[in-house]
Amino acid sequence: MVENRVGPPVRGKDFYGRERFVDLAAAKLKAGYVLLAAPRRFGKTSVMYNLMDQPRWDYQVVHADLEHFIELSELITKLIEQLASDGKFARFLEGLSYLPKQLWSAFRNAVEEIELYEVRLKLKEQIHPRWQESGAELFRRVAASPTALIVILDECLMMIDRMARSEAHRQEAETLLRWLRALRLSPENRNVHFLIAGSIGIGRVLNQLGEIKSINDFEQMRLEPFAPRVATTFLEQLAQANHLPLSPVCTAKMLALIGTPVPYFLQIIFSEVAKAYALRLWYASEEMEAESTRLATKFHEHTSANLLREARDVLEHHHYLAEATGSGASERTMALAITGTKRAVESKNFEEGLYYLDKALEIKPEISGIWNERGIALMNLGRHKEAITSYDRALAIKPDWVTTWHNRGAALGHLGCYEEALVSFDRALALTPDADIWYNRGIVLGELGRYEEALVSYDHALILAPDLVITHHNRGSVLGHLGLYEEALASYDQALTLMQDYALAWYNRGIALGELGRYEEALASFDRVLTLTPNSADAWYNSGITYLQLFITIY
Repeated sequence: MVENRVGPPVRGKDFYGRERFVDLAAAKLKAGYVLLAAPRRFGKTSVMYNLMDQPRWDYQVVHADLEHFIELSELITKLIEQLASDGKFARFLEGLSYLPKQLWSAFRNAVEEIELYEVRLKLKEQIHPRWQESGAELFRRVAASPTALIVILDECLMMIDRMARSEAHRQEAETLLRWLRALRLSPENRNVHFLIAGSIGIGRVLNQLGEIKSINDFEQMRLEPFAPRVATTFLEQLAQANHLPLSPVCTAKMLALIGTPVPYFLQIIFSEVAKAYALRLWYASEEMEAESTRLATKFHEHTSANLLREARDVLEHHHYLAEATGSGASERTMALAITGTKRAVESKNFEEGLYYLDKALEIKPEISGIWNERGIALMNLGRHKEAITSYDRALAIKPDWVTTWHNRGAALGHLGCYEEALVSFDRALALTPDADIWYNRGIVLGELGRYEEALVSYDHALILAPDLVITHHNRGSVLGHLGLYEEALASYDQALTLMQDYALAWYNRGIALGELGRYEEALASFDRVLTLTPNSADAWYNSGITYLQLFITIY
């Protein structure tokens, strides 16, 4: 049965709905070259893995993810690394002119990641001055194998795009495209087949370089969302595997909610519905076991809307994707938006992420979620005023978006605009009570010196999330400002119960104990700080002051 796997590529029996697509791709590869195009999260990687895991004819696959590459020597090094682990091809690589026997041995025998890293660096140094000759020699060796090789260059266009936007590498991007074309046209390499996969607009990248002709020998295959019938069957199979009594009405509402039936979106919403159902069954069995069957039946007949609202909260981060696809936006808009978010949030490359998000907004400026993601990227770049402008644009489109009000308040707080930040947090809390928002509200109230109100905010946050260590700590700080040192001590102790090596909590605990005249205990707290952070000048200073206080008290 199909298992629901949210996030990672699916393999084996969990690969669903695209078997015929892979069959066709394999047939096309046997005769030529394939360009696999689709936005992020559409399932390209799962398709590529299926080509690897279930060969349709006698071939081997080498897969290289080029998304974060910019040096051409990195590409050749990656291919060698992948081929070295393949028994059928490894022997053909022995004796490469730029791969000394000692380095080849180290490459084959490296086990630890740090060892591989060092070997890769040495190999890249060998290849860098003559990457074209090195690559050509590599492919001549591989082509001599009786087994066909499919070379998958994943996110190759992302690499070329990055190179094209760099003055130092633009010329190399053009050279790479021409070199790859020459490899494909060489009769020696007829046993080598190429699949290029990409999630950004190929036409834009190649037109900017004037190299659109360099891939005119590829046949483009677009990976589309599931057809409605396939999406419905997919949800039904997931429900069967998870023993979830999913009614046709609920299934239809789930599909309507996500808009375009991308497998990833289907997996997210099914996961949330399944969790909500499991929690309700647990509650029924605990509180009213005799009525559990009735409640389970009633669940899928009458509470679909509530469950979908819960699922929508989880999907809020992906809101702009549903907006884009649901309103008929182009594939390019979606690709740019997803690429921008991934770059900005996952890889922490916020400048590059901002570039993609801005491009998406040039095409479709009315998508609120992209404005929100742009604000996040700008905040991480320290450009808080611009972030607030982005959040304002998002809120003008979608005024009831809790996340954006929260983010806006955080940006205002960074600028020291605490009164305005408080207004944003209050707007967010009026929409949805949330521990993080109450916590940040407490911070700005503390900055304003409104400690009693800050204490109330922290208490609200702890009601919703009682195990938030930093909230207990900040609550202690506010109580200290109010002179309530015994209560402050209790909050610090609670924080330390949850996280024993929290140096700042130990430090402020020592301050509170000193204010209570409990100097020996205060010294013990400062000693703990110095064990954790030996270079803390404040801890050394307060230890000295506390020793003096203790000496005066004794003598």
